[in-house]
Amino acid sequence: HGFSWLTLPWQPCNASCDSGEGVQLREVWCVQDNQDMVNESKCELLTKPVTARSCVQDCPVQCEVSPWSEWSPCPPLNCQPNGTRAAATTQSRYRVVVEGSDCGPLEESRECFTPSEPCPHHVWGTGDWSQCQLAHDVRCGH
Repeated sequence: HGFSWLTLPWQPCNASCDSGEGVQLREVWCVQDNQDMVNESKCELLTKPVTARSCVQDCPVQCEVSPWSEWSPCPPLNCQPNGTRAAATTQSRYRVVVEGSDCGPLEESRECFTPSEPCPHHVWGTGDWSQCQLAHDVRCGH
C-alpha cells in the first residue's frame, strides 16, 4: 500500500486587529491510497507538511474621510419692508468617505446670523441745493 500526507485547508488567521500578527493552523493526516486515515508512523519516511504558519491580519479601516470643504457662502440678508428678517439662513460644508463606513455626519450646517439681528435701516442722505440754472430755451422772467 502507498501512503501520503493529506493536508486540509488553512484555518483563518487568529490575529487580532491590535497586534496584526497571529498563527494559522491546518490539519495534516497520513492516508492510504484509498484516502483512509492511518497512523502517522506509516508516513514517517515522507516529509510532513507544516501544520502552523505565521500570518498577518489585514484589519478593515473603520473610517477615513476627506477634510471638510469650505463653508458655503451666506446668502444676502433677507429683510422685509417692516425691517424684520424673513427667516434665518444657513451655510453648509461637506466631506466625503474615502474608505470604510460608519463615518458619522458628512454634512454640517450653521446659521449665517441670528434671526433677532435687526435689518439695517436705510435713509436717504441729502446735500445742499445747487444754484438755480435755467433750461436753455427759457429766458429769465418767463
